[in-house]
Amino acid sequence: MARRSPTKKPAKKSAKRSTRKTATAAAEMPAGPLHPIDIDLLKVAQTGDGKRLTTDEWRTLRSQINSQRDATEAELDELLANCPYDTRLALTAWVLKQLCAHAREGGSFRHLIYDRLDFGLDAYATLYLAGGMTLSNLFYQSREAGVLLVEPGDE
Repeated sequence: MARRSPTKKPAKKSAKRSTRKTATAAAEMPAGPLHPIDIDLLKVAQTGDGKRLTTDEWRTLRSQINSQRDATEAELDELLANCPYDTRLALTAWVLKQLCAHAREGGSFRHLIYDRLDFGLDAYATLYLAGGMTLSNLFYQSREAGVLLVEPGDE
């Protein structure tokens, strides 16, 4: 994968900040830890403030996302082809352990990638395009439906 300039991880906020819920937001926040960025986005969604994209801006953005996805997939395939078997096995086992913890304990996509997987802001698009948001949402929806995908203690 092409080297990107290092991007700092979001500053850790106090636990008090990340778990605080307003009366209007409490009913809409998912169970489990939320990343401070998610709390801010929920506030924006509730107030209606924020940038709205025009159709042309959306098409341009979508095209850029698709191009980045294709380039990222090719780079990942090449990296994995050159990665020693033992390293791939260890990394895969560690990632699966983190995904099981996320399925069991809950949390936002940002909590998964920044806090559990310990990536910086530069990893968001790559992990989103790889299906991270889909898995995080699946875990959340399963928990909301009362379906435990991972039993406590299972890994």
